[in-house]
Amino acid sequence: MPITAQQLLQILLNSGSQAGVFVPVLNTAMGAYQIIIKQRIAAFLAQVGHESRQLTPLVENLNYGAPGLMANWPSRFPAALAALVA
Repeated sequence: MPITAQQLLQILLNSGSQAGVFVPVLNTAMGAYQIIIKQRIAAFLAQVGHESRQLTPLVENLNYGAPGLMANWPSRFPAALAALVA
């Protein structure tokens, strides 16, 4: 059950003009991963909307210094390791 840009705009109210850009990609992903029943589609689009702030930011900032690495991922960047990357 593919979605349309109009449907996506009704679901993710703040997505604006980006909605049409993402519809083909979302439909492809939903088909590839068998996201074809209404409940799975709703859950998938809710997660996409939440994680992307309704498709608004299109670039992820990965510019972290040692303090940011330790604060965001303490299990992966203990103080000693983070000091080496700084």
